[in-house]
Amino acid sequence: MHNTGMDTTKVFEAYQRLQSLQGASRGVDLELAKELSELKKDENYRIIMGDTEASWKAFLCQPEINLHVAKADRLVKIYQKYIQELGLSTEDIYGVDSNILVRLASVVTKDNVGEWIEKAKNLSRADVYREIKFGAIDEMKCEHNYTRKIVCTCVKCGTRKIEHE
Repeated sequence: MHNTGMDTTKVFEAYQRLQSLQGASRGVDLELAKELSELKKDENYRIIMGDTEASWKAFLCQPEINLHVAKADRLVKIYQKYIQELGLSTEDIYGVDSNILVRLASVVTKDNVGEWIEKAKNLSRADVYREIKFGAIDEMKCEHNYTRKIVCTCVKCGTRKIEHE
């Protein structure tokens, strides 16, 4: 094992600070989500831009904002789905991975939101994704039924297609 000279207490403290910062950034993301959602609604960001033709991307690319479109859209989707549509509080989804929340948006309803949020908080991203796709099937008890797929890639442009046997 590599030893950097830090004692284990200091290493653990650094790890705790890292976890705290991660949690703080998730809280900031939820605040960002709220503000972005308001600005995107009815294209309100165009008022700030002073241009009725300004794009969402142009708004986000301003030096004062400097936010990637994919992240902004992910945060807006989370806010609209979980806070506005399902009526959850920011505390209900605080600390849940935003990628998981976006993926869950297609399957979560008022009836099952509590169950899915609990899974999102306790399972790995891969486990949540697998459950979304296949349901709560126990991999260890499954009588696997494999299909064979062949991925073909065009040598000229790189596009890919999947052929099933």
